[in-house]
Amino acid sequence: MCPIGTHGFPLWHKSLPSVTPDIPRTRATLYNFIMPKETLQVETRPGTAPDTRVLRLAGSLTLSSCFDLQDRLRADTSTSCLIVDMTDVPYVDSSGIGCLVNGYIAQHMAGGRMVLVGVNKRVLETLHETRVQQFFSIYPTVEEAEREVMAGKK
Repeated sequence: MCPIGTHGFPLWHKSLPSVTPDIPRTRATLYNFIMPKETLQVETRPGTAPDTRVLRLAGSLTLSSCFDLQDRLRADTSTSCLIVDMTDVPYVDSSGIGCLVNGYIAQHMAGGRMVLVGVNKRVLETLHETRVQQFFSIYPTVEEAEREVMAGKK
């Protein structure tokens, strides 16, 4: 186990000044330097099924990347079904789970529904461990989700 240095980081952080001489030596700047900010790209498009919208996500859904998505999920309550395509989301942390649940609640309160597609095994296990998978219908592809939405409207 590494001994802890004066900034609360393991002593290996002392080698950072030689690599990054112009960065201030505060705990927050060291953390932000060591732990780069995650990015999440969100692409919105109308679905092929009537009154649906698809949000395609790319990147990890974490604390540092979930605020924009959360705003979009809360604001997009005009469609009867919001399909969140997570095919390109490799990882979701607890903040990301909270963001998804928040979106589900916003859709539900507006009389709509939110479904997830393309959820990988790692993210699915996280949904099960946090016991929120029960809120979401999960489909392998956007096309299958849209077919199900269309079948439910008949």
